[in-house]
Order: sequence, then structure tokens, then C-alpha cells
Amino acid sequence: MSNDLDWAIYHTVHDFKGGARALAAHVAVRAGTLNNKADPACDNHNLTYQEGIAIQLASQDFSIISTEAAILGGTFVHLGSLAFVSDMALLDAWARWHEETGQTAAEVRKALDDGKITRDEFRRIRKEVREDIQREMEFLRRLESLVVDDE
Repeated sequence: MSNDLDWAIYHTVHDFKGGARALAAHVAVRAGTLNNKADPACDNHNLTYQEGIAIQLASQDFSIISTEAAILGGTFVHLGSLAFVSDMALLDAWARWHEETGQTAAEVRKALDDGKITRDEFRRIRKEVREDIQREMEFLRRLESLVVDDE
């Protein structure tokens, strides 16, 4: 298993308010067992896919699936709730997407000021681009919720 994935699991469990003990109550796993499954040094306890999904849903921390996607050469995009689908919500989603695009452009310009891009600058740009994609997909999801299918 990837070291990055081991640490994503560890941090998802231990960064939850109250740690493994508190999170275990939400995912029907004993606290000690969950602690062992999240320990990168413990080879005989492994998180199942179902437990990983339950942990991410309970914690609202999607580091595990984001790390898996990165290992596979992709990215994970968490889409917002469709609790309020209205003209204003759609317009807000569109505006947030374009606001995020502007932040990406600003980060790229800042990185290019000295004629080179450092690893840290690239990480910031990559973070901004991922946020762009997330906002764009949220916009599309909201727009799709308004689609009326032809009969």
C-alpha cells in the first residue's frame, strides 16, 4: 500500500474530533480495532472499503479517496449539496466557479514573477486548479438538477 494512503487513513481517523474513539462510534467498529486499522505500522489490521467509505462520510474528510485517486492518476471532486436549487443558487455556483478561476490565474501570475516555478508554487497552483474543477462540477450538477427530460 502507498505510504501516502497509509497516512491519509491515519490522519482521517486521528484528526476527527475525539480521534479513533469518537469516530468508531459513528462507523460501527471498536475503537481499538479502528486505531489498529489506521496505524501504518500495524500490518495485521486493514481497513475495508466499506469502513473507509463510512469513515469519510462520518468525518466529511475525503483525504482517503483523494489519495487513492492521485495514486491512480486522477483526482476526486467532492460536489456540494443540492439542498437549494434556485436561480440564485445557480448564479452563485457560476460566480464561485469564476471567482475560483481568478484565484488560479493570480497564483499562476505570482509563480511566474521570477521566471521559474518552484515545487511549492506548483502545489499551490495544483490546489487552485482542483478547486476550479470542483466549483465547475458543482455548477454543472446544479444546472443538471433543472433539466426537464423530453418525453
